Amino acid sequence: MPLPETDLKKLLAMQDLCDRIIDQTKALAATQKAIRSLNKDLRKLESLYEKDWLSIVSDKRISGKDEAALAAAVKKGRYSVLGQDTIWNALQEAYQVQVALTKVLVKNLKV
Repeated sequence: MPLPETDLKKLLAMQDLCDRIIDQTKALAATQKAIRSLNKDLRKLESLYEKDWLSIVSDKRISGKDEAALAAAVKKGRYSVLGQDTIWNALQEAYQVQVALTKVLVKNLKV
């Protein structure tokens, strides 16, 4: 004897939800890798900034050719790292996004 139509609909909805959860979980797992990669890059940029930025940008030997090479490397809509705010803003935005993500995860944690 077949299931009542309402029960079949419930099972089909459960199947859809289960599949979506599996797909979303896989996407979230990829986010873990992205966060680890982001943090690695953050540490590198912080280190270079702390150790080298001031001495390099204040060096009177930066030529117009050097500045042009840097300008050519800047992606459209972005700014050169010769501007200290560029580095500061990138670091701060990354931290703010991670804090916001952490708050969402903690608030919505289901155990």
